[in-house]
Amino acid sequence: MTNSKKISVFQLYAVFFISRVTAFFTFIAPSDTPFSPGDRMILFIPFFLFSALFSLPVFLVTKDGKTLPDLAGNLSPFLPKILTLVYFIAVLWNAGVSIAKFEFFMTTAMFSEAILFPFTALFLIACVYIAMKQTQSIARCCTILLVLLLVSVTAIMISTIKEFDVNNLTLPLGEGIFPLLKNGFSAAARTPETAALLFIKPEVNGKTNRAYFLWLALFGLFGSIALGFIAGVTGRFGDNQTFQLYTLTVLAKFGPFEKADDILSGLWVLCSLFRTAFCISFAAKNIEMTFAVKNKYMIYFLSGFIVFSFYYILSRSVGTLSGVLASGINELLFAVLTGAVPFIVFAAFVMKKKTNKKEGALRI
Repeated sequence: MTNSKKISVFQLYAVFFISRVTAFFTFIAPSDTPFSPGDRMILFIPFFLFSALFSLPVFLVTKDGKTLPDLAGNLSPFLPKILTLVYFIAVLWNAGVSIAKFEFFMTTAMFSEAILFPFTALFLIACVYIAMKQTQSIARCCTILLVLLLVSVTAIMISTIKEFDVNNLTLPLGEGIFPLLKNGFSAAARTPETAALLFIKPEVNGKTNRAYFLWLALFGLFGSIALGFIAGVTGRFGDNQTFQLYTLTVLAKFGPFEKADDILSGLWVLCSLFRTAFCISFAAKNIEMTFAVKNKYMIYFLSGFIVFSFYYILSRSVGTLSGVLASGINELLFAVLTGAVPFIVFAAFVMKKKTNKKEGALRI
């Protein structure tokens, strides 16, 4: 792939930021775990630690510019295809969960009596169309969207700063350390960006590994500042709100930014749109390359259909979605596909490489 067709490291992490901030906007803490205002302010610490820890096997695989299928191909000709299929389904599952959560947000916080099924179907068609435009187009749009998002969030915080009360804040670890660790791991596990690094390296012009920790730190800081500010403004009232950032935008309507909730809601729709498009593009492109598929459009539409199927199953009732989120399946997928699988493949590759060297020495 030529450099002109690659994206920069900054563009890559702009896409990752938009993807993760979408999950952040619609983050629902595990129902059995307290999430106090004090814990929200330091959530970035366990978030950063868990994300960094589970990314280490990813860096072992990609440190020489390799991808997971590259290393797996040295172990077995069938292993790259098996792994690509597994990650294909996992990423599309994540996209389906994300859309179901977003629809839940729209129907509970904004349009309580609306039927969003037709909108979601059109939404997914748009996602597939954007995905077929490839990563470069998605990256450019996400870079612009990142700037607009940061400006709008900053404006909303400025608009509501008069409502900020330090007395609304509580000391961290009031419920012990376990709830903080559980919420931090859950926040780290609900997005597919780290796993994407196992495959996307050939499309990026630059060193992705060095920028990863800076991106994690900046996002964690952004999230903690936002959550801490929300806690200071909303107080105990915010504890009972499922989507607290939206609650803050509603309060901002009474300040100089009367259309704050409409503007930010529009940006959230765009964030969700490009996040889903990225997931579909990433998953479909890996299938296309690994299996040498000639009709790429079929793969993209199949990917969109799979995402729609997952969304439809999860959105049939609030109980189904909340049950899936509480089940820990997303956390399990994160631990296995970001930590365990890359580590096992890398370890097997190193062992085979050493064995081949020994056999070569014996032949001499």
